[in-house]
Amino acid sequence: MAIYLTIIFFLLAAGLLLFVIRPRKVSINFAEITLLSKRLAITKQKLGRLEKLKLVIGRTLLGANVSWRVFIICCAGAFAAGFAAGGVLFGSAALALTLALSSTALPFLIFYLSAARAKRAEFGKLESAMSIITNAYASSYNILAAVEHYTTEQHKGIPAALRVNTPFDTFISNATVVGYSVEKSLMILDAQIGNPYFTNWVKMLRMCASDRNMLFALYPVIQSMSDFKNMQAEADVRAETAWRNYLMVVAIAVGLTPMFRILNIEWYNLLTKTFFGNVILILLLASCIVSAFFVVRISRKQ
Repeated sequence: MAIYLTIIFFLLAAGLLLFVIRPRKVSINFAEITLLSKRLAITKQKLGRLEKLKLVIGRTLLGANVSWRVFIICCAGAFAAGFAAGGVLFGSAALALTLALSSTALPFLIFYLSAARAKRAEFGKLESAMSIITNAYASSYNILAAVEHYTTEQHKGIPAALRVNTPFDTFISNATVVGYSVEKSLMILDAQIGNPYFTNWVKMLRMCASDRNMLFALYPVIQSMSDFKNMQAEADVRAETAWRNYLMVVAIAVGLTPMFRILNIEWYNLLTKTFFGNVILILLLASCIVSAFFVVRISRKQ
């Protein structure tokens, strides 16, 4: 037990040192991730394994609003916790190391789910913004006034020092302070949002400037966005069910071995003290973490 406590101490000390010392790259290089995506789209080339892994992790951390430093610290903490749990439950250094390596992927899975949840929340906020601006525009036929109405409602009751600028605030600044035209400001707003439904909505909104009858084309865009959100909510329920079943199976599979220490000590010794028993447990722990990524893939397709 002393060796496990010593290793855990050094792991925690390394994590604390990593937190105190400011690394060169604390935040995610969004421009680099964007260039990788554009290169893939333009050249139709496949990314390398390490490059693809970096792109996936970078997008996930961007969606979860987490820096690389926090991600590395969480992985180090998960490794230490997994090693400690493995030492207590299995009493084997090899099994403890296997459980520690398996636990290292848990922060990524947690941030992946957090990023998906944040993306769904932003999608709902965007739909609400489009609906409010469309209704305000229908009464005034003034795009700038409609957006100002939306931003005023959003900032109502919030002190000026605590307000967070949104792309819609930038649109107002571009159209009033910078001096851009409303059409150019809408194009900049569309690029900042980066949503296909919003792009179609902006296209219809720009057409309304020359033909007010196009106002009625704005509502079907919002309705289709609402239908997609409802479909996504149903898919999220199925994905949560898959995750719940997966976690239940993993808990049973990993928890059976420590239970053998109470129910049948001979079986426990065979699994934790013999070579073939360790191989079986290592394969079990490895299959748990590999299956987690299959669940991620399934939930992504929902």
